[in-house]
Amino acid sequence: GGAEGGGAGTGVAVGALVLRGSRCVLVRSLAKPAAWKGVRIPTALLRPGELAAAAAVRAASEACDIDGATEVAPLPLPPVALHGPSSGLAAGQVAMVHLLTATRGPPPGPLEDADGTDEDDYYDWFTWQRAEAALARSGELGSLATLRSAAASLAAAA
Repeated sequence: GGAEGGGAGTGVAVGALVLRGSRCVLVRSLAKPAAWKGVRIPTALLRPGELAAAAAVRAASEACDIDGATEVAPLPLPPVALHGPSSGLAAGQVAMVHLLTATRGPPPGPLEDADGTDEDDYYDWFTWQRAEAALARSGELGSLATLRSAAASLAAAA
């Protein structure tokens, strides 16, 4: 299953914002009881000797229960900061969130058909507007600010 821990702790944390077109991935806890409320950006603690971009792919892999090595790839953009307390980070802790792209296209049919929420899955695809609303409802204000920073970075690079 997906990882329930996230980046909490005293070590260096990284995050992953997985993108596909105009949509991004947010993750939820399927633990009973849930490890956190609502959705958030996946994070993980950096392992000794691990490159930050590789840790971001691992964060997406563990949180989404996917094979990150084949399903996501880092984008050639600088990471954006995520300030705790948010996405499993302690107050004052900062994670650098790497922007990743999904290597597979969306499912067949209109993109809107894939926009539903599945509370029994580790992640969902969100339009930017839906992601902002979901993060606000979840109280993930640090993640919300990170999402906005990522949007600005992507717009500048376009």
